[in-house]
Amino acid sequence: MPDNKSQSRIYEAAEEIRIEGGKPTVAAVRERARVSNADATRHLRAWRADQSSASARLLPVPVALDVRYSVLARRCGQRRTTLAVASHAAMEREWHQVRALYERDNAEVSADLDAANQAAAAATEAHTQALKAAEDSLELAKADAPQRSAALGESQLSLLDLQS
Repeated sequence: MPDNKSQSRIYEAAEEIRIEGGKPTVAAVRERARVSNADATRHLRAWRADQSSASARLLPVPVALDVRYSVLARRCGQRRTTLAVASHAAMEREWHQVRALYERDNAEVSADLDAANQAAAAATEAHTQALKAAEDSLELAKADAPQRSAALGESQLSLLDLQS
């Protein structure tokens, strides 16, 4: 009585090895399916027979159908290329539009920044001149202070003389 679990594991292991590009050997299938050497040999032989009978059942492709398929494949390839070129061109146009907007915005921001820098420089110059004028005025006031103090003292004495 065949072990259906072993057979299915061996078939799966052989198919996996074939799909991976390897050759399903008894040792490789036995190791992957974890079965005995006798089971691997027997079921792998059956799997190979199933594979060859399945490929023998395939009918040859009619020439007309093969030609139609080739034409269709070529047309699909051409269409794919045409669509790719159109898509690329559209993306490139959009990129140029976005880049132009970015450059315009960048120029506006740069102009605004230049204007703000010029205004700040003018304001700084005006404040510097006002500060210099205030400092000069303070120095003059300090220099005049003793003379004004003396003049004030004289005025007060004159006022006291007048009052008396």
